[in-house]
Amino acid sequence: MKRVTIVKLALLLGGLFGPCAALQTTKGWRAEKALPFSMCAHSLLLFAFGMFLPFSWCVSGLLALDALAWLYAVKRSGSVSGLLHVFKDPVWWLTVLIVPALYYACCNRRLMSYDEYSHWGLMIKNIVAFDALPRRGAGAAFVLYNYPPMGALFPAMVCRIFGYRDGMAYFGYELLLLTLAVGIGKEIRDSRKPGGHFCVWDLVADFIGALAATPVAYFANYFTK
Repeated sequence: MKRVTIVKLALLLGGLFGPCAALQTTKGWRAEKALPFSMCAHSLLLFAFGMFLPFSWCVSGLLALDALAWLYAVKRSGSVSGLLHVFKDPVWWLTVLIVPALYYACCNRRLMSYDEYSHWGLMIKNIVAFDALPRRGAGAAFVLYNYPPMGALFPAMVCRIFGYRDGMAYFGYELLLLTLAVGIGKEIRDSRKPGGHFCVWDLVADFIGALAATPVAYFANYFTK
């Protein structure tokens, strides 16, 4: 793996884990609860600020906020070594191991299906190319403007960090799904407690809440010609 790729992966994971570290030190949130929240917060902030700022500014500002979250977590823990005890949960380390594997699995993929190259993937391409969300006066003429942006925002952030490639769009999307899927761990952990059980409806509610917290509830007119 090239050194620059390692640095970019560390930057991406560090940004995603920043809010998680702050939440774990202040509220005691475990990984399976903090990671989906962090992903949803990133998507929501990219959408909110992307409505009136260049997308590259949003990515840089978000990474700066992630760095501040790390500093806050270190302050709450008392020291950097104290913060390391926060990450004893194996979910953190499994995520760190899985992400490079996802990178290599996705890096040479190409957008092939109709939905990918004409809507979802095209939206990511144009967010990166025009440095703006597709709206009146910005974006491509062919993107489906009423398409929910939730699935494109974080992959577009990944493409801003690594440079646009179809594979990086896939990588960002797979990472989005991975962080939301770790919520399953919460239900498994709860089912092992005395009197606990695995509740499918709780899991469905978690996913609905995660999606509702992101720009799936978008402004339709904003994406209208």
